[in-house]
Amino acid sequence: MLKLDHTNLVILPGMPRAGTTTIFAWLARHPQIFAPWRKEPTYFSQNFGKGESWYRRFYAGLGPDQIGIDASTEYFVNPLSPERMIAFDPKLRAILIVRDPVDWVISLYARIRRVAATGPFEEFIQGFHYSRGGGGLQVKMGPGFVIRQIDLFRQAFRQNVLLIDFRLIAADPLRVLTAIEQFIGIPAYFADSGVQALRLNSRTERTMGPVEWLMTREPVLSILGSIVPSKVMAGLRQRYERGMATTEDDRPVEAPGQRALAERIFGEDRRLVCRLFEDAPIILGDGQPFGAPVAPPARLGHG
Repeated sequence: MLKLDHTNLVILPGMPRAGTTTIFAWLARHPQIFAPWRKEPTYFSQNFGKGESWYRRFYAGLGPDQIGIDASTEYFVNPLSPERMIAFDPKLRAILIVRDPVDWVISLYARIRRVAATGPFEEFIQGFHYSRGGGGLQVKMGPGFVIRQIDLFRQAFRQNVLLIDFRLIAADPLRVLTAIEQFIGIPAYFADSGVQALRLNSRTERTMGPVEWLMTREPVLSILGSIVPSKVMAGLRQRYERGMATTEDDRPVEAPGQRALAERIFGEDRRLVCRLFEDAPIILGDGQPFGAPVAPPARLGHG
């Protein structure tokens, strides 16, 4: 059986709508990173009942000197995920991108409405049901949700989780990738090769209609994964991501009143997230700055 543990696996648990897809696409270019054909196996969430052997098969092509990545952003909204990851391996490492909670919930709502039926924003902000065509997940949000989820990862992983301010991805992507290389212990690559200036999963991404829907359906992915070679599936995933890519900024699309409601519900979460990155835009789970100090981006809620 394939050995899969903290020595060759890193989790990118979100936040959803916080640049995880872009980070995944960038990291996939590193020769010592193994990016499975399925970016989001969601094993530690909706697919947990399928067992470890099901999960390990996505990393069957993992080389002896490579690190596999799992970028299932659903993990962030499932309070059971951090505990399941630590049970899998107490020394497992995670990289969490943290976004302004107000912008995040508006962007998340716009995204989920594209791929699944959901109610009005007033209901969504308190909680929602999400399914990829499998078992489904009931997410309870409301005031304090974002900071509670962040704290779950910090408490579970301690110094084995790297927290990155979402705004740094646009402001200094090379700084982000260099920190990730240092954190997971792989040789520097991006300083010489450069960083592709693309953002994936932004609000201005191109809609791909039925293809986009199919790529988010669990039964479809399971069938394709069982009959199509993994290299072919990886190529399809890359084509799908390139088709969705944009170089434009990700500003949440919002209806009248959404921002005021989001600020009322998640205002305290925003304040606590701002405090989290007061000293540095990249920190460990214990709050200590990580990597070379750089000037933090503009304060949350401005611009």
